[in-house]
Amino acid sequence: MICENCGEAEATFHHVIIQENEVIHKHLCDGCAGSVGDAADAESSLTEKAFKELQETQNESEAACPRCGSQLRELRKKGRMGCAMCYEAFEEELEKLIKRIHGSDQHVGRESEASQLGTLPEEKKLRFLEKELERCVREENYEEAAELRDRISELEEAEKIGSTG
Repeated sequence: MICENCGEAEATFHHVIIQENEVIHKHLCDGCAGSVGDAADAESSLTEKAFKELQETQNESEAACPRCGSQLRELRKKGRMGCAMCYEAFEEELEKLIKRIHGSDQHVGRESEASQLGTLPEEKKLRFLEKELERCVREENYEEAAELRDRISELEEAEKIGSTG
């Protein structure tokens, strides 16, 4: 298609203008698009951004796991990894996905706090165990509740001995 402005060069830009509820389409060459002004600059930067994103998407889809050959686009479609090495091969993309889904790339929650119980101060350990005890009773998990009750008693005894000695 030939540029509608100069009528000489190949049109590489499709410029859309909306004026007074009317849509105007202009096909312009690089030179004429540059002379249109700020609107063309904005369009050019948007075009560059779109091409960059398209290229990144194509590069992602071409990336493959060195062990099983699974490609990122296949993993997105299936929702599971082809092998253990896929986690390393697609680490960056997986981190972005986890961050987008969970709002963070670090686990924060019951399991995390429970696993760090040994490093918590006694007061926080006690509060955590009491909350867990309440949860177990609510869920009628009496065996675990009894274990937690015993651990709480041990902590309280140790706290009494530590404060008097």
